[in-house]
Amino acid sequence: MISARLTSSALRLLFLALLVAAASIVPDRPGLIRPAGGVVAFVGGTLIDGTGAEPVLGCTVLIEDERIIAVGAKVEIPEGAEVIDVSGHTLVPGLIDMHGHLFTNLGGNFENEMVPFARLYLAGGVTTIFTAGEEFPDEVLSFRDAQREGLEIGTRIYSAGPYFDHADGVGPGGTLDGAESARAMFEEWGGKIDGVKVYMGITPEEFSAVAERAHAAGLTVTGHLGSLTASKAIELGIDRLEHGLYAMSEFGSPSSSNPFGLEFMQGIADIDFDSAPGKSLIEQVVENGVVLDPTTVTLESLFGGPLQLTNWRQYLTPNALKANDQMIRALGAMRARMAPAEEWSDLVERVLEKQRELIIRVHAKGGKVVAGTDPVFVDILPGYGLHREVEHFVLAGMTELEAIRACTLDAAESLGLEKELGSIEVGKYADLVVLEGNPADDITALGGTKIVCQAGARFSPEELRESVIGAIE
Repeated sequence: MISARLTSSALRLLFLALLVAAASIVPDRPGLIRPAGGVVAFVGGTLIDGTGAEPVLGCTVLIEDERIIAVGAKVEIPEGAEVIDVSGHTLVPGLIDMHGHLFTNLGGNFENEMVPFARLYLAGGVTTIFTAGEEFPDEVLSFRDAQREGLEIGTRIYSAGPYFDHADGVGPGGTLDGAESARAMFEEWGGKIDGVKVYMGITPEEFSAVAERAHAAGLTVTGHLGSLTASKAIELGIDRLEHGLYAMSEFGSPSSSNPFGLEFMQGIADIDFDSAPGKSLIEQVVENGVVLDPTTVTLESLFGGPLQLTNWRQYLTPNALKANDQMIRALGAMRARMAPAEEWSDLVERVLEKQRELIIRVHAKGGKVVAGTDPVFVDILPGYGLHREVEHFVLAGMTELEAIRACTLDAAESLGLEKELGSIEVGKYADLVVLEGNPADDITALGGTKIVCQAGARFSPEELRESVIGAIE
C-alpha cells in the first residue's frame, strides 16, 4: 500500500513535470495583450467597415471569443463585458497583403525571415497574408500549421508554396519540364497549399496543366509572368496578375540578366493605354474577372524610387545590414552607368505614374485591384509596405474608402475568404485595427496602428516591433 505521504510527493513531482512540459510547448507571445475569449466591446470609435460604406461615428463593435457579434451605433453591451473606449480613433478591418513573402534577399542571398516578418505584418495591422510563392515553402507551411495550432504568433498565413516554373526558368526552384511534370508537381503540393504561383519561365502547356488541376481543387492561380504575356495567361485561365506592367511582357519584359534595364523602363513609361493593345488588355482583365495585384511599392523600391517608410534598418543584424548595403551600392552603380541620376529619377516617376494609370483604368472599368507588397527587399518592410501600396491607389485616383476596400474585402474575395475575413461585419472573425487617425480623410493614417485584433486576440504593435529589432538576418 502506498502511503499518503508518498502519494503526495509523487503528485508534486507529477505536477512539476507537467509544468516543465507545458513550458516547453507554450509559445513566446510578445505583444499579446489579451488572448481571444469572453466578450469585448470597442466603443466610441469611427467605423470604416471595409465594404466601401461611409464611416459611422460613435460606433460599437462587440466581440465574443473569435467572432464579431454586433456592430452599430446603438449596441447593447452585455454585463461583464470588457469595455475599451476608442473615442477619437478609427476602426478598420484587418488588412490583407496579397503578396506577402516571408523571405528576403540580402545581397543576393535569400534568407528565411518567418518570425520577424510575421510579427511585423501583424504590427502594421496586416492580419492576413497570401505569400505568392516562397523560397522556403516547407518551412513556411510548417510555420503556418503551427500558427493554426496556436504555437506561433503573427499574421495569418495563406501560402502558395513553391514557385511553379519551368526548369529552365529564371525563378527560384523551377522544376517543370513539360505538362506531365507540372501535373506531378501539383500532385505533390496541391493538398498542402492555399493557392498556386506560376513564375516567369512557365510554358503554355505547363501553365494549362497546373491551372486545370488547381481549379479542380478549388485553388486560385496567380503569376509573375515573363514567358507568357498577360493576355495569353488570361486566355489560359489565370485568376490574378502580379506586379502589373512590370510582368506584362506584351509591353516589353525584363531580361533574365537585367530586370532593371533602361530600355525596359522606357518601354513602360511610353505605354499608351488609349492604343488598341492597351485598351484590349484592360478590357480582357476586367471582362474575365482577373484580379490585378500591382505591387507598385515593389517597383518603387526596385528602381530606386522615392520610397519613404520607417527606420527599417533597426530590424537588421549588423551582418544583414552590411550585405544589404553592398547590394544597394551595386544597384546604384548599375543605374549610374545607365543614366544620370536626374534622368533616372524622372524615368522612375514616369513608370510609377504609368503603373498608377493602369490601376485606375482597371478600377474605373469595374475591375478588381488588390494590394500586395513583395517585401523581398527589406526597405519594403512588412506592414509598412502595405500602407505605402494603398497610398499609391489613392494617388492613382481611388477614393480613400475604395483603397481601404482594396486591401480588405476585395482581397478577401479574391481568396474566396469573404465570409470569414475582409470587413467588420457580424459573424466574421474579429480582425480589426484601431488607428490613431482617420484614413478616410488621410490614407497615410492607415499606418497609425494602436491596437491590432486577430480573431479576437489583442496585440500591441509597439511590442511586436520591439520583439524583432535586430532579428532580420
